[in-house]
Amino acid sequence: ALGDDALTDKSRAALPGHAQEAVESFVAGGGAFLPLHGIICSYPGWRGLYRMIGAEWVWGVAGHDPQETFTARWVKTHPLWQGAEAITQFDEKYHALKPHRPVDRFLEADWQGEAQPLGWTTGFGRGRVVYYGLGHTPAAIAHPVHAALLRRGLSWALQRP
Repeated sequence: ALGDDALTDKSRAALPGHAQEAVESFVAGGGAFLPLHGIICSYPGWRGLYRMIGAEWVWGVAGHDPQETFTARWVKTHPLWQGAEAITQFDEKYHALKPHRPVDRFLEADWQGEAQPLGWTTGFGRGRVVYYGLGHTPAAIAHPVHAALLRRGLSWALQRP
């Protein structure tokens, strides 16, 4: 079983190939996938994970500054917005993620004067994917918008286009 150290010990951050293929097949076949926060820099050997998410963390390029209080803005044209307020919380603000294809941003924050995506939706085969990059600490996960966003995201991902 993987423990917390699997994120720092890259040699242990692996899933058996048959499990990777099962997840990719499920999502491509029309399943819903809701990858959260640090999964974008986990499982470096699972290339299909990043193809499903639509972007990846490249070590030495992507990053985050020390945790801080910042405000993330909603992209108000995205269906997940639904009139929600901006999210101000103490968390990690990811930046310089490597896109695999265009995605539909619903949440972003500025880093060095440029908007960085913190949440997006995308398709993978016939499936729908919602990635949400906030939620590093228990307090960040307890933020009231976090649960609402997970409910909205899962509802969106379960819809058939």
